[in-house]
Amino acid sequence: MTISNETPLSLIDATKLFANHPSPPSVYRWAQKGVKGVKLESRNIGGRKYTSREAVDRFLTALNQTPAERASVALETEGC
Repeated sequence: MTISNETPLSLIDATKLFANHPSPPSVYRWAQKGVKGVKLESRNIGGRKYTSREAVDRFLTALNQTPAERASVALETEGC
């Protein structure tokens, strides 16, 4: 799964997809450093950072998994 085949969404627009509407710097930090070992997938286009609706969904799904579940998913995707 990669965001290069998905519709780009600015990080500012991505804030609207979260129930608590985090600040743009928070979403940027999640893309740069991650949270709980999970990074929000992003890419640079024209000097700006973009993500996708699907990447936000994957990010939230991963955050709601236990660390053991995240590790097993990571092992499965490495085998692809």
